[in-house]
Amino acid sequence: MGRSLTIRARWDREASVWIATSEDVPGLVVEADTWPRMIEEVQLVLPDLLALSGYPPEHLHLTVIAEERVDLAPVARRLRKRLIGLMGKLRWDSSFDYKAERSRD
Repeated sequence: MGRSLTIRARWDREASVWIATSEDVPGLVVEADTWPRMIEEVQLVLPDLLALSGYPPEHLHLTVIAEERVDLAPVARRLRKRLIGLMGKLRWDSSFDYKAERSRD
């Protein structure tokens, strides 16, 4: 039976690098400019870090999770501004039957 480890990776926009860390492996902090290079770096340092922690590196199963935190507030503000800008500019089409496409089949 192998040991399962979870590696969390996130993209640092300011530094333009992937940063990988893990609660399962004390001391694991890897930076790389591409996803494949980050995976490669993790695989290079992992055996040594596990050995220092007293765990044999054999039969490991890695799960790498990419995380990105997105602030939706600016998007909501832009949408709200667009909607407010449309108020009073749209004309109602009284000839359009908005119920025609509905059905209760």
